[in-house]
Amino acid sequence: SPVFPNRGIDVVFNTLPPGASTGLFGGHRRGVEEYIAVVKGRIRAHLGDRSFDLDAGDSLYFQADVDHRFDNLARGESAWFLVIDSSRLRER
Repeated sequence: SPVFPNRGIDVVFNTLPPGASTGLFGGHRRGVEEYIAVVKGRIRAHLGDRSFDLDAGDSLYFQADVDHRFDNLARGESAWFLVIDSSRLRER
């Protein structure tokens, strides 16, 4: 979706080929939250010093003020929706 600076919500559809990684994303400001919904394949979400394996149909919520990256663990392409919610930053 397009970025709406005053709205605080971004929706992104991600795909990764087999064995690929997104690379490291630096943590957002405190208060930013992210939601993941895996549509296809299998990914590993690295969140700071923790990691979570997610299959198609799984979802994950996290406080996004930690470094994070996503790896494709599937033999084929993996795909997921990512919602970045920074709306709470506007409330302050």
